[in-house]
Amino acid sequence: MTPDPGKMKQPGIMSAERTRKILRPWLKEEVILYRTFFNRQKGCIWLTAKGIKYANLHLRYYEPNPATLSHLYAVNDVRLLIAERRPKDTWRSEREIRAAQQNINTNDSTPPHVPDAELISPNGNVRAIEVELTIKAEKRLEAIVFDFAANKRYDAVWYYLPENVYSAVTKAVRKLPPEHRKRFVFHSLKGDPYTHESRESTQESDA
Repeated sequence: MTPDPGKMKQPGIMSAERTRKILRPWLKEEVILYRTFFNRQKGCIWLTAKGIKYANLHLRYYEPNPATLSHLYAVNDVRLLIAERRPKDTWRSEREIRAAQQNINTNDSTPPHVPDAELISPNGNVRAIEVELTIKAEKRLEAIVFDFAANKRYDAVWYYLPENVYSAVTKAVRKLPPEHRKRFVFHSLKGDPYTHESRESTQESDA
């Protein structure tokens, strides 16, 4: 979208001025909204109800919450990271998963834990993507891990988390039977596998 990609200071990244030029008409037409939530920090951009309809997305309108901005930012970072590494895979967001669940008659049963995203490969394999920034209560964390293990939809569960959270999650995963533990793969927020075992699991799931 830049006039001369060869003159970009950072390949693949538009300048701030070029970005603003593209966004101005979208803001004017009220397709997107822009707001700064915190002092001296960059603002956030999201689709309005009009923008969602224009993009032909069957989703409810959602306005970012300051309490969840860090998590949303981390999920977006992971999405960009995976898109670069696995361009043929399809990313299905939490909002899309929840929208699909609403159209399914669950007979009042408790729905399974919804991951931050699903990654669907061309061969049909589905991986749950979970981005965890903070340590949840032990019982809550165990419930989520056991729910993932019982969900036959997912061929693997990929966690992206900082080191202190990694320790807490692996503690919960170690309580699972071996055949379920091997489905869990752990990465840092930069996408690096934490252990030799995780690296092997990643290679197996990529096959």
